[in-house]
Amino acid sequence: MNTPLFGTNKTKKCGKKDLRFTSADWFRKQCILLFFLLIPFLFPNSFVAAKIQDGDLSGQVINKRTKLPLKDVVVVVLEKNIQTISDEKGNFCISGLPVGDYSVEFSLTGFKTFLLQNIRIFSQDSTRIDVELEEKAPPLSEHVTVFGTPLPSTSQLLVSGANMNSEIVSRIPGSIEDISRVLKIVPGTSHVNELSNDIIVRGGSPWENGVFIDNIQIPNINHFQRQGSSGGLIGIIDTSLIEDLSFYTGGFSVAFGNQMSSILDIRFREGTKDHFKAKLNLNTAGFGGSAEGPVFGKKGSWLLSLSRNYHDVVAKIFGSGVVPRFGAVHFKFSLDINPRNKISLINVYGNSQLSYDLEAAIEEGFHSYLNYNSRLNTLGINWHHSWKQKGYSNTSLSYSFFNTSYTISNVQTDSLAWDFMINDEFYDVIDLRNVNFYEIGKKNQIKFGFDLKYEKTDFFYYLPEHIDVFNELRHEAALKKVLGIAKGGLFFTLVHSPLKHLIASIGVRLDHIPYSGNFHFSPRFSTSYRLSNRIAVHGSLGVYYQTLPLFLLASHESAKMNSDPVAEHAILGMKYDLAPDTYFSVNIYNKQYKNLPVSLDDLALFIMDSGVDFRMFRPFDLLDDSGTAFSRGIELLLQKKTIDNFYGTISASFFRSRFKDVNGIWRNRISDNRYILSVMGGYKPGEKWGFSGRWILAGGVPYTPFDIVRSEENNLPLINQDQINGKRYSPYMTVSIRVDRRFLFKKSSIDFYLSVLNLFNRKNVDRYFWNRIENRRDVIYQAPIIPLFGIEYNF
Repeated sequence: MNTPLFGTNKTKKCGKKDLRFTSADWFRKQCILLFFLLIPFLFPNSFVAAKIQDGDLSGQVINKRTKLPLKDVVVVVLEKNIQTISDEKGNFCISGLPVGDYSVEFSLTGFKTFLLQNIRIFSQDSTRIDVELEEKAPPLSEHVTVFGTPLPSTSQLLVSGANMNSEIVSRIPGSIEDISRVLKIVPGTSHVNELSNDIIVRGGSPWENGVFIDNIQIPNINHFQRQGSSGGLIGIIDTSLIEDLSFYTGGFSVAFGNQMSSILDIRFREGTKDHFKAKLNLNTAGFGGSAEGPVFGKKGSWLLSLSRNYHDVVAKIFGSGVVPRFGAVHFKFSLDINPRNKISLINVYGNSQLSYDLEAAIEEGFHSYLNYNSRLNTLGINWHHSWKQKGYSNTSLSYSFFNTSYTISNVQTDSLAWDFMINDEFYDVIDLRNVNFYEIGKKNQIKFGFDLKYEKTDFFYYLPEHIDVFNELRHEAALKKVLGIAKGGLFFTLVHSPLKHLIASIGVRLDHIPYSGNFHFSPRFSTSYRLSNRIAVHGSLGVYYQTLPLFLLASHESAKMNSDPVAEHAILGMKYDLAPDTYFSVNIYNKQYKNLPVSLDDLALFIMDSGVDFRMFRPFDLLDDSGTAFSRGIELLLQKKTIDNFYGTISASFFRSRFKDVNGIWRNRISDNRYILSVMGGYKPGEKWGFSGRWILAGGVPYTPFDIVRSEENNLPLINQDQINGKRYSPYMTVSIRVDRRFLFKKSSIDFYLSVLNLFNRKNVDRYFWNRIENRRDVIYQAPIIPLFGIEYNF
């Protein structure tokens, strides 16, 4: 049985009342708050700003490979044609810039020209940007889709993924400033449900994704995370802390191990080193603020961010008792010990809670009631060391944990249905990671290192005796286990440029898991060839192993005798620069899975997808490693940068994702949309206003229909065994819009935005479920039209 955790068991109390996700009623009530937020938009002249004064732009430029400062870099503010030159420490400063958004160009002989856009200057304040310049004979780059940064040279190796900065992340319409939801605009990601922010990359499961912040792996970056999944309800990361992020959807480096589908590599910015700054914000997700400033005589900095949602407070005001509660704390400390050594310390914490009793469930018309609590934290330190002009090292040590506990109970109980389920898990991990880069001559670079990890789980799972979806009796399942395992890996990559327009990368990775005795050899190869100044072709082949979630490994002793799952990536693509600010790309990929876990207990269940869309893993009496699957498709992208106030992207993905069940029958995976079309664009007429919108059309995902006759006879959700994942929901479509307005003051600014999700109130089906109160099939819809808002006060 795959029981969803949130928003899927709501039933009708009477009549033909439509069902939406559980947060819909609360979102409608909060529209009252929007009245106050509309005032600045309706009466902008009533905000009389103090006299606006100029601001400053400062920062440091370093060599991307060696991480050492670069002097004599020409820094130009394009809109004002103002320039300066970096000093011996790579520092630069431009004073007297009028408040607004600017594009800044960095150039130096022997290095590629670099352009940063959407750099915001505040009144009587200094904006800091740190830049890494890449030499003209570059090492391999492993991303193709670039948002908010300059287009890469066609001599770079292009595989798959995206690169973004915080400005881009924060202004995507309908994303609620959630990194995971933002990444769903990247070609190659599937759309299953709006309530969950699961990232499903090229047919992979959410637990196949890895997340790193400042060289430190983070097990999960979401509130209401689930066991064996990297997704949740909403992200915990404060997007204003992001300097930049890279999202690799395939063909990623051997430096990242134990992940089969994708890598999200985030770099937190450093706090200001010359003065104190603060920010307060209120948005749909909650309220919070951040502060930053210098330490140790400007040799270091600190950065603190706090956030909490207000849903429970509003619920009390309006008399609604079923709402989530969550909050987060982020901290970063940086210290420049000397020009060649730097340390940084980060801490990422989040907690989540959603509880309602039997009385509240009956009042709201829910089929079950819930008590959910979770908390997660990662504390890590990273040491960066430069090897003069030849390379650098990053070494990190971190400790992470998450504790998730929930109990789901049925409103109606009888001998035919499960009465309740309990799942309580404490997971923690210690991680040591070392990455080194070194240049050998002009045409060769090497990247090598290691990672060591010890992870442990302590969990309790209970499910009473019940009748399953096949109308078979399932005996009581109770399991309490503690399991700890160690993992170790070594990796090495050689980057070689034998010809002027050709770059190739050959990498190998060796991993060992003592618990199972498994050894993994993972070769990976990538290459890029520039056909002309505008056209480049690229390709990649690689092998990617990943161990099962500890919960599954601990379910039965036989699990450790199985081989670990493996995915083989093959990618071929092309990129064509249509203009300096516009390009088109196409990627064809094939991903083959082997050694996947399967079980005879449930023919309808593909275990790899158990954590998708708030479903949950469960223990199995016996796991086999004979499962196979594939995902293959083509991805198209047309993108225009923000150079003349207009920007936009048009993307299309066409793909198939299937698995072979225990009987050898090929079936659709639940994330198999088959096609996804997306259009996103915006217009910025000046520094005060911004307008943007997004349209998404996706094929309906597969589902297994009920056997209506048998279900009505037993008043149970009994499926049609001849059509497992054989039906599809209606196509998904939504339109979101957003308007931004900025008010400038002498030493501060206020930013407002209003956005509307699902502008045309389309009823996108979330799923069908069996309504045991009325003994019939019923439907739950995804989000209705929802107004979103945000206010940010910078001072």
